[in-house]
Amino acid sequence: MNGNKLLLDTNIILYLLDGDETLVEILDGKRPYISFITELELYSFKKLNTTDKAKIDSVLSQCTIIDINAGIKLSTINIRKKHGVKLPDAIIAGMSSVNIIPRSKVSSSVGSFFCSKHAYDDCGNNEAFRKAYFNQKNGYP
Repeated sequence: MNGNKLLLDTNIILYLLDGDETLVEILDGKRPYISFITELELYSFKKLNTTDKAKIDSVLSQCTIIDINAGIKLSTINIRKKHGVKLPDAIIAGMSSVNIIPRSKVSSSVGSFFCSKHAYDDCGNNEAFRKAYFNQKNGYP
């Protein structure tokens, strides 16, 4: 892992769509990934108009969208059983764990930290994931 991958949640994409320049700078040079959950959440807003859809299309065209697979399903089940989080959060944490992609550290939500921490806890002895997780947290060894 080269440290350039980030799994972005829906809130981060919404901030980007609102023109958050700080995020643009932070994400510069990174390889953004999103879950199919984020894609569904963005496109399912009731008041989505054609202008908003075009903005979403533009942002998502720069992201790799991760679909569910058997490994993600198993990881999701384990995370949900162990930690009792909501299914969408467990799926995203499972994706982070299975694909060795740290969740975006620029998200300030408790959910993003929770998913990052518990994806890390559930990754077993995956050294690459541990290194990415600690590097992401700035200040851990």
